[in-house]
Formats: sequence, C-alpha cells, structure tokens
Amino acid sequence: MAQDGSHNFDTRGPVVLAVTAAMLVCSTIFVVLRLISRIGIVRRVAWDDYFIILAWFIAFGLSFAICYGTSVGLGRHERDVPDSWNRALRKSEYAFSVLYVSIPFSSQNLECYSASVESLLDGYQDLDPRILSHPLQISENLLLGDRLHYGRR
Repeated sequence: MAQDGSHNFDTRGPVVLAVTAAMLVCSTIFVVLRLISRIGIVRRVAWDDYFIILAWFIAFGLSFAICYGTSVGLGRHERDVPDSWNRALRKSEYAFSVLYVSIPFSSQNLECYSASVESLLDGYQDLDPRILSHPLQISENLLLGDRLHYGRR
C-alpha cells in the first residue's frame, strides 16, 4: 500500500465529493420548498410528506457516508489507500451499504421522489396558471422524460 503523499496518483475523490454535496444541496432545496408549500401555502400535511422527510434523512446519511469515505480513500485505487485508512474506509463503505440496502426498491424510491416533485409543480401551477404554466409544463415534461428514461432500467 502507498504511504500518504509518497507519489502522485489518480483519485476521483474530489469529483465524488462535489457531486454528492451538490445532489444533497439540490434535494434539500426541493424538500424544503415542498414542505414550505405544503405547510405554508396549502396548510395540509399528508403521509407522503413524512415519507419524503424520511427519504431525505436516508439520503443525508448516504451522502455523509460518501463524503466521509472520500476523506479516507474513497475514489482512489485500492493500492493507493494507506494502510492506516483501511479501517475507516471499510466502516464508511459498510454504513453506505446498510443505508442503501435499507431503502426498499431504490430505483422506485427515486421515481417516487421525482413524482413528488412533479406533484409539487402541479400545486404551484394551481396558484396562478397564467404566470407559471409554461415554465412548469416544461419542467414537468423534463421530469416525466427523466422518470421514463432512468426509472425503468
């Protein structure tokens, strides 16, 4: 195994960290906006809102495991991970695996999340269809296309 800083090696850690953090920020924004619309505008909270909060907590745990993993060698080739990092890296991988497996039907979970965002957009369209109809129709079509393309693999 390589020692810290002993040679130059390829790592995907910074890319993995950046993408994971960006996706967590995006999901947080959508969940917060959904909750604001449901609690503040509609004034009705349904069971699906509790599920989306649960899904966000699981996504946060997954993201945390990935981000921590990048600090202890995730994204590097196995031979480039120092021996002193192996235990922490394995713990991070285990935490990710447990959280990922705990999500039943993971691809369906993502599909439900995008459907939930789509229903949120429908709710905004009901507020003032004259102002919001065209951008929301484009957004809904993009989400529907995304669900049809990626949700059925």
